[in-house]
Amino acid sequence: MLQAVATILRQKLSENYRCLYLNSTAMVAGMRCYLAAAGTDVAYEVGRASPVLQTEHGILWAGSSRSNG
Repeated sequence: MLQAVATILRQKLSENYRCLYLNSTAMVAGMRCYLAAAGTDVAYEVGRASPVLQTEHGILWAGSSRSNG
């Protein structure tokens, strides 16, 4: 399933969309690996905040500056 999601995410990044991928720590690491294997410069893309790859431990709730983890 990650490969399919990574393919769509790469396509949307190439169309200049900003993407959010929210999942567990292991799944976010897997997504980074799939994106890198497909030729995405993950560090560059994350640096320009195109894809937001976030774990459940860093979620910020709307109107709040505290995290749930």
